[in-house]
Amino acid sequence: MASIVTHKMDYTFLEQLNDQRDNWSIRVRIVRMCIVYTTQSENEPISLDIILLDEKKTPLHATIKKELLPTFKNMIQEGDIYNIINLKISPANDSYRPVVGTKKALFLTTTMVNKIQDPQFTIQKHYFNFTSFKSLPQRLGDKVNLTDIIGTLHVVGHEEQVYVGDKPTKILRLEIKMHGGETIKVTLWRNIVADFQNLFVHHKLHDGPKVVAITSTTVKKFRDDYSINSTSTTRVYINLDIPEFNILSQSDSSQSQEDEVREIPPQDFSHNTPEKRMVRNQTTLKHIMAMKWESNVQERVFTICATVNDIDYKFGWNYIGCENCLTKLTQQGQQYNCPSCDMTSKYPAPRCKTHNFKVHFMYFCVFWILVWRLFSQC
Repeated sequence: MASIVTHKMDYTFLEQLNDQRDNWSIRVRIVRMCIVYTTQSENEPISLDIILLDEKKTPLHATIKKELLPTFKNMIQEGDIYNIINLKISPANDSYRPVVGTKKALFLTTTMVNKIQDPQFTIQKHYFNFTSFKSLPQRLGDKVNLTDIIGTLHVVGHEEQVYVGDKPTKILRLEIKMHGGETIKVTLWRNIVADFQNLFVHHKLHDGPKVVAITSTTVKKFRDDYSINSTSTTRVYINLDIPEFNILSQSDSSQSQEDEVREIPPQDFSHNTPEKRMVRNQTTLKHIMAMKWESNVQERVFTICATVNDIDYKFGWNYIGCENCLTKLTQQGQQYNCPSCDMTSKYPAPRCKTHNFKVHFMYFCVFWILVWRLFSQC
């Protein structure tokens, strides 16, 4: 049920909520909304994720489950202030947390939503918890506590199609310059691609820097370069009229006369289908054995059709690895420690070991991610 109220009602601040009852009354602004879809289909919603903010600037992650979406989806709107009654509080997700906190709210069938139209009652319109470039190492591999970043947009790619397993998936690559001048690569996935494209088409008509905020991301590292990947709860914002955006926009304008975003020309990715990859650069074992090493060639890609005669797995199939550097962890009691990072692993996970595959008279070294993909298809 929804209604409009202008009079004073009793409510509790978000920091005071606990899981001892499910009839809490809160007064909050909805600063962010995002429909979460399954990884199998971009048309099958799981839930509606909401970020609530109260007058003390305390954020709270709330969820409306799939079965209640028809009831509440058209009842609430991002940016409006509501008095929400009968909320259940539970521990925060172990799988992902779009804002810092140990609890989350759940909408119930008994939950009531009342829109507030009181000009004297104000709550800030947006909430972000931006991570600096220097803090990215602390976020590396953390898929639970998601990361908000902000920077000036410098490079925009075109929509691509890659294969996750055998499923075609949309991606879009960006490069942004963070406040300290560091450049970082960003990959947007699935439905977030269309969200960004709609925003960018509107904002690229205007002069000046394009300051972009990307919420709820994960941080990865390849060699010495950090990269950002969107998640199912990511939202993208461009040139909001708030201090964080304005400071970065003015800083970029004073340092560079080139405010235009460079767009990467579209490329032909038709060869990326599994069927076409199988016949790309086909060769034979004899040809590979006859090749000479060249110091200026770091990598060559070939396709070989052959039979695997044997697999060397005398050291086992997997190990418990570090989420940052993939080093094998050592167990001490209930904790796993990484000797390379010299720290306790927060998210230890099984990793496939590197294996030697014997194909006719040659051994091929297959790294763990390829081992995982190979045997997941068997």
